[in-house]
Amino acid sequence: MKNRFFKPYKKDNYYNEGLINGKKVLILGASFYCPYNESSNDFNCPKWNECTSMEIRDSSNFNESCYYFKHKGYYKSKLENAPEDEITNYLEGCDYPSYDNFTQFMIEYVSNKIGRQKMKNEDWKMYIWERLAFTNYVQYFLPTVSTPTQTKRDIRNFEAFLEILDELQPDVIIIWGTKITDHFMKKYIQVFTDKLEKQDNPYLWNLSYHGKSYILINPYHPCNFHNQWQNNLEGFKQALDTVF
Repeated sequence: MKNRFFKPYKKDNYYNEGLINGKKVLILGASFYCPYNESSNDFNCPKWNECTSMEIRDSSNFNESCYYFKHKGYYKSKLENAPEDEITNYLEGCDYPSYDNFTQFMIEYVSNKIGRQKMKNEDWKMYIWERLAFTNYVQYFLPTVSTPTQTKRDIRNFEAFLEILDELQPDVIIIWGTKITDHFMKKYIQVFTDKLEKQDNPYLWNLSYHGKSYILINPYHPCNFHNQWQNNLEGFKQALDTVF
């Protein structure tokens, strides 16, 4: 891929079954960040400033030579596998509040849609994520947890997103937060597509690209900043009902 750095997470049932009614659903988060900076108590990375530079905007030079991975003995790990690594870690019990907020909501929604089944929460988590694809919009590691406002210098991230659409061919894209869709509203972004526009429902967008039409659903980010996620779940649910 020309612009895409991170390899999306996906399992066979993303293609074989889809999430609901056979629809393939891609989750587009905002960004990955690296916490192992010069102030870390765990590890001081000598290349952190370069790898997470918001001027260079490219972590690929360290894809197979991450100093933290070497420090931990993860000699086969690659930075490009961050989507797979984070979802796998979450499913194995690591604490990821954003993933868990989203997953718990989707467990309730999907179980109601397909008929509530008696499964343990951990089994439901696996069920949901075996039928989703996931990646983040920003295509390099950030130095902080806050995703910066996307500008003309970040066109590469949108071009990477379009490459991912060609690769995964989703039917529905759930986009976490407004930082990404604020970028979508720029004319210099919209020229890359046949159509990219909001519907009357503020949670829904239409996208046409390379002869295929996509529905975008845009809830608040499940990090729950200022309780925006928690306080607006009904709007997200209504948007899902419209699509599914």
